Amino acid sequence: RNNTNWMTNVTVCEWYGLTCDYDDYDDDDNEGNNGMVTEIHLPNNRIRRDLPNEFTLLTKLRYLGLADNSLGKIDPLLFEMTNLDVIDFDNNGIKEIPNNIPRRNRLKELYLAENRISVIPSGIVALQKLEVLWLWKNSLVGTLPSFLAGMSRLVELDIEDNYLSGDLWPIAEMNSMKRLMAHDNILGGEITYDPYENNNNNNNN
Repeated sequence: RNNTNWMTNVTVCEWYGLTCDYDDYDDDDNEGNNGMVTEIHLPNNRIRRDLPNEFTLLTKLRYLGLADNSLGKIDPLLFEMTNLDVIDFDNNGIKEIPNNIPRRNRLKELYLAENRISVIPSGIVALQKLEVLWLWKNSLVGTLPSFLAGMSRLVELDIEDNYLSGDLWPIAEMNSMKRLMAHDNILGGEITYDPYENNNNNNNN
């Protein structure tokens, strides 16, 4: 584990894995201030505990990268952080996605590959600004939920290497979809919509 400068007398902006933005600091007298934490990069750092409630005090946090740790779950409080754009929790032993996701969020990218998730909950549609969703190499079973087609900003979906079956076309024909990765499942169905052709038409208009 790398915890250089953590819990020492230096500012949090000098702690390993933290990035600050001093432009977001509101204090007029900002000489010597700590800045505001905007990014946390702590992959493969042997993190095994739940995130504390005080985590929500990081009101300017935009990126949370804790891949390759042992979190075990996604705390719903993360979706209450209205400035958080990216969550990267790949390979953390996570078994489920919270269903009680508040709609007041701005999350754009959610990375949950190489976990143990078996169900995509209907509550995920509350992530109305989500553009990228990675769920490859999980334990997803059953049919691909049709409600995903209602996520109108979803550009990239990776569900490869799971146990999904049924029709793929409702998701594949989403107007927003540009990159869909679904091999190593048991999915079928005729796809008539060509996202590449649609993009070319939009560019010509």
